[in-house]
Amino acid sequence: MVKMHRSEPEQVEPYCLAAALALCRSKRAILLIAKLDRLARSVAFISNLMESGVNFLAADMPTVNRLTIHVLAAVAEHEREMISQRTKAALAAAKVRGARLGIRACRRQARSLLSQRRQRLEARRTWPWPRLARLRHMGR
Repeated sequence: MVKMHRSEPEQVEPYCLAAALALCRSKRAILLIAKLDRLARSVAFISNLMESGVNFLAADMPTVNRLTIHVLAAVAEHEREMISQRTKAALAAAKVRGARLGIRACRRQARSLLSQRRQRLEARRTWPWPRLARLRHMGR
C-alpha cells in the first residue's frame, strides 16, 4: 500500500504516485483515490492516467464514467487558472496599498503580535495586585 498525503512536500508526491501506479500495474489492482479533484487539476494528466492502463476509483465519486472524469478534470483545470489569476490580482493590489509581502514581513508581524499577547498576559497576571496594594495603603 502506498499512501500519499497532501501535507508531504511537492517533490515527494510524484514519486509516491509513480510508485502507486507501478504497484497497481504489476498487481493489476485498482488505484484508490480519496478525492478526484485532489489527484490533479490537469486534463492532460488525467487523460494520461486513464490511458496508462491502470484502473482508478475515486472514493468521493465511485460511479463516474470516463466522460465525467474528463469534464471534471477540465473544470478543475479552469478553476486552477482562475485561482491563479485572482491570487496574482490580489497580490498586485496589496502591493499598491503598500502591504509588505514575504516571509520577513510575516515574521515581523508575528513577532509584533506575540509581543502584544505577552504584554496582555502579563497585565492580566498582575492586574489586581497594584490596585489591592493601593487599597491596603488607604486602609480599606
